[in-house]
Amino acid sequence: MPSVGQRNMATELKRKKAKRTWAKAKVQSLRIVGDCRYCSREMTNDESFVVFASTDKNGNREKAHYDCMKYDDEKKNKSKFDW
Repeated sequence: MPSVGQRNMATELKRKKAKRTWAKAKVQSLRIVGDCRYCSREMTNDESFVVFASTDKNGNREKAHYDCMKYDDEKKNKSKFDW
C-alpha cells in the first residue's frame, strides 16, 4: 500500500494545468522616468534607479541612477572619514 506522500505525488502528477494558449506576453512599455539628480541624464524605467523623499523645484520627487547615487555616497564617505 502506498504511503501518504506517494499518494499526494500521484494526485499532483495527474492534475497538470492546461496550457493557456490564448494568454499573450505583455509588451513592456518603455517610459521616461525623469532626469538624474547627479548626472542630469534622462532615465527610463528599464534602468535601475532610486527615488528620494525630497522634491525638486517643480514639486516632483527627485530621482537618480543607482550607480550615480552609489558613487556619490562612496565619495562622501571617503572624504569624510579619511584617517
